[in-house]
Amino acid sequence: MRNSKRASILATAWIGLIAIPSTAALAANSASFVKVDTSTVGNWIGHYGADGYNVSQDTTVKTAAYAQINLSGASNYVWSASPAGTAALQRPENPSGRIASTWYAPNSFFIDVNLTDGNTHQIALYNLDFDWSIRSQTINVRDASTNAILDSRTLAAGAAFHNGEYLVWNVQGHVKYEIIRTGAFNAVISGIFFDAPNGTSSGSLSIPTHHATLANDGQNLKETILTPTNVSSASFGKIVSVPLSGDVYTQPLFQSGVNIPGKGTHDTVFTVTGNGVAYAIDAYSGAVLWTSSLVPPGATAVLDVYSTPVLSALTNAMYVLVHGYSGSVSIYALFALNLADGTPYAAPAVIGKIGGWTTYISGPSIASGRMFNGNLLSRNLVLNPINNVVYASFAAGGDLGPYNGWIVGYNSVKNASGDLSQAAVWCSTPNGNSGGYADGGNGAGGIWMSGGGIAVDALGDMYIATGNGSFEQTLATVPYNGRLTTNVSNLKAPSGMDFGDSVIKLRPDSDVDQSHGDNPNGWGLHVADYFTPADQSYRQGPKDLDVGSSSPVLLPPEVGSTAHPNLLVMSSKEGEIWLIDRNNMGGFSSIADNVVQKVTGQIQGMWSTPAFYSLSNPSPVMYYVADAYGAATGDFAKAFSINNGRMSGTPVSVGTYRFSKPGSTPQISANGASNGLVWALDPGANVLLALNAGSLAMMFFNSGTGANALPRAFPHAFLTPMVAAGHVYVGTKGYLTIYGLH
Repeated sequence: MRNSKRASILATAWIGLIAIPSTAALAANSASFVKVDTSTVGNWIGHYGADGYNVSQDTTVKTAAYAQINLSGASNYVWSASPAGTAALQRPENPSGRIASTWYAPNSFFIDVNLTDGNTHQIALYNLDFDWSIRSQTINVRDASTNAILDSRTLAAGAAFHNGEYLVWNVQGHVKYEIIRTGAFNAVISGIFFDAPNGTSSGSLSIPTHHATLANDGQNLKETILTPTNVSSASFGKIVSVPLSGDVYTQPLFQSGVNIPGKGTHDTVFTVTGNGVAYAIDAYSGAVLWTSSLVPPGATAVLDVYSTPVLSALTNAMYVLVHGYSGSVSIYALFALNLADGTPYAAPAVIGKIGGWTTYISGPSIASGRMFNGNLLSRNLVLNPINNVVYASFAAGGDLGPYNGWIVGYNSVKNASGDLSQAAVWCSTPNGNSGGYADGGNGAGGIWMSGGGIAVDALGDMYIATGNGSFEQTLATVPYNGRLTTNVSNLKAPSGMDFGDSVIKLRPDSDVDQSHGDNPNGWGLHVADYFTPADQSYRQGPKDLDVGSSSPVLLPPEVGSTAHPNLLVMSSKEGEIWLIDRNNMGGFSSIADNVVQKVTGQIQGMWSTPAFYSLSNPSPVMYYVADAYGAATGDFAKAFSINNGRMSGTPVSVGTYRFSKPGSTPQISANGASNGLVWALDPGANVLLALNAGSLAMMFFNSGTGANALPRAFPHAFLTPMVAAGHVYVGTKGYLTIYGLH
């Protein structure tokens, strides 16, 4: 069937799936795309059609009780009533038999679907270019009331269309499928299938921040599609590598159900390149939905984008920190973009400028005279949902000094002037002169955490770790005069309030400047508690043994004890694992580390952040992929159980795959307590790996060097994958690659 004149029109009547309308209240018309399925091909029985089905030109039809269907503008055609191969659909009355048939129109036709019960149902359309006409087509899902496009999909000419592919949506209410020929002869559909939503849709899912959650634990427990069984099969692999304008230094983010004007509703992946171009990409097809080029005001070009953006459900915006320059002037700016189209939600906030490497032009400063250095690098961005402030943290690239560690906060909700107003400034070493490693005598204490995120607890307190820098071992009561709250009364802190090589709990406050004179670190944030190891002074100088080479992970009360219900886990370049009470972090003692538990000698140095699987059986588990300090390679993946406020002293599971330096920050995907998978990137081998969460020696997937290989290398060592809705997303040089079932 090459065109309508040559087609044998066997019938013009639609064999409809007609049902009596329900009296239930009708839901709003909606369509959320679920997936492309190219693996089932014509073998639909047992996969689709449990509620209803209509295979074109087959006489057996099952009516979906909730569906009213009408076909308009199409004719019927049978390529073959008894074809060979699996592309043709099974006959429902005789699954061993098949029929290669279609509804078609020379240009376009409609399938009107009215779901009358007010509930969501899954609808799958089977697309088949059986006679290799090199067809291509677009399917728009329109709101039957307004004619607005709710979703749009394009099927390219090629083997997938020839072998048969399903497009699957979750639908409510009354919609019209518009099938439009875009290449070769005729628009075609070979079957329609109705099912209950079976968990393959993302539903309401958001991965809005680095390492998946504000607890910084890296776990997505709503993964209903990927399992050890299907990830280890030939059906899992690379779907598409989307070319981008630059390299990706950040983790992709995910938001379901984004309404893109003129393009319908899409589950969407957001990413940004190192040259400052933000992308919204369809989460399943890889189609680019919008782009936005971001250059800080006053800059002529972009230097880098190292911080993973954050998404806000309150403002429906993405916040992106961009580092630009103009000649010798270095400039940071925080952008806020509407998720729907990439246009500005608010004017960008310029954080700071510096001329050359020394001349201070403008930006944050504190009373001690420390001034924000625009040549610093930022690898951390977090949105605190309690006060709706976006915080960015900074450290020096390669310890090039002089420098300090900084956190700067801006309100995520724009003010009456359309700006993001400044909400906080905090300096880790306001008075320091440590003489430490390459800090230029300025205090250092950078907040870099190997690209790890700032953790935020349910009360809005934030947790960071600092690198080498000043720390006065003479302690004094914090100078807050009882005005600013702390974990413990009369908290003893370093006399100069310099917090190099420390794990710090920061509490937002209502200060708008330093006029109270009692917070030497800044305003809008203050130290509520901290932990500093007993050997802090040993870590300084050329040894360069940062505490802050990893980032804190917050644990739920279920794994704590009566005495210590709220815990965090922290590691360092020396490979210690500290279990710290968030309610009383231990402060500093030169004699011993005042923590709940300290595990040594089990992992190598950490240049990454561990992941935590809270529902792992038989007990919750921490997963580490460490470096091997001083060695040519990295370490093996290791898992430690944790329960009743204690971590196992040795690993409960060890992988057999040795990672490259500097290790990896893993992610967990699971459907609650089942189907746990550990995902990690190996930066040296340039591969994506999937390990069994219950036994790390079992590797289910290695992207390798063949058809599933990543298209290019990672631009730096601190990247991590993102897992959502049955797919895994990986940024590399020049590409975003999507893995999934196919």
